[in-house]
Amino acid sequence: MNPFKRRMIISIALSLLIGLMIPLWALQSPQSGDHQAVFGSKEKVAFALQGDIYYLDQGASKLPDFSKLKPQGSIYTTELNVPQRSFDSGFPGVTDRFEWFAINYHGSFMVSEAGKYKFRLSSDDGSQLWIDGKKLIDIDGVHPEVSGEAEVNLTAGVHQMRVPYFQGPRYGVALQLEVTRGNAQFEIFSTKNYAPAQVTEEKGATKISLGSAILFDFNKSNLKPGADDVLKEIKESILDQHPQSHFVIEGYTDDVGSDTYNLGLSQRRAETVATWFREHGVETSRLTAKGLGKSNPKVPNTSDANRAQNRRVEISVQD
Repeated sequence: MNPFKRRMIISIALSLLIGLMIPLWALQSPQSGDHQAVFGSKEKVAFALQGDIYYLDQGASKLPDFSKLKPQGSIYTTELNVPQRSFDSGFPGVTDRFEWFAINYHGSFMVSEAGKYKFRLSSDDGSQLWIDGKKLIDIDGVHPEVSGEAEVNLTAGVHQMRVPYFQGPRYGVALQLEVTRGNAQFEIFSTKNYAPAQVTEEKGATKISLGSAILFDFNKSNLKPGADDVLKEIKESILDQHPQSHFVIEGYTDDVGSDTYNLGLSQRRAETVATWFREHGVETSRLTAKGLGKSNPKVPNTSDANRAQNRRVEISVQD
């Protein structure tokens, strides 16, 4: 008998013995010494990849058409870093469902410097990498761990990523996404390193800082087309998690131009962001917009790079 068919028959038989009536993605504790190797958790994290979970029919041999399936839940992760492991050590961050599931990861990431970026995707079983709607890596199918690589030119700004993954029959599992640029070594791709905004916690208070270039063109106060995705992520992952809080939105500029002009531009930008949140369900009484011009620079205004850091919008969550 063909080895693959034998593996499939044994796998299905075992599944029937233990049953597939599995609770909806009750999270497991990661294995000792492997605390970061997880598919994700139920806790929504700002600028993480969201993984929508689907159950597959026994015998599935490739990624499904997700539009024809109903998601069974979602998990969130800032990196895809599950090294090759045996199924009997557990499926970290998922459940005790050992096989026949798929996770469709998707999210935004920001590139601060345009150029060529190289990605490497490894998985057991199949997976793909899509960026801005274009398929870059395709290692679909039932197989042991294999890898694929692709290089892509990325402009500075926000991009969309999707990594669909599926686990067919049990025995092995792996999913890792890595990135490099130039002659540097591959490293695990982390959305924390490519986040459109910086989220910090200071004395229990949450602050979000966005470079103005993410939201606005130079000297403009109307939102760029891609700004919607960034503000939506902030609303869903942070603002919506603080239903009783007040949000102070502050606009800042660099030191170029008059004080009057900079105060006006920063106020208009802060009001634009507040208007977006209001139009997307945040109560007006919970929003305050302030234009602070060139005050409170993050770094000295001594170079173009420093001035770019000082042109920003900051959102403070006040409980």
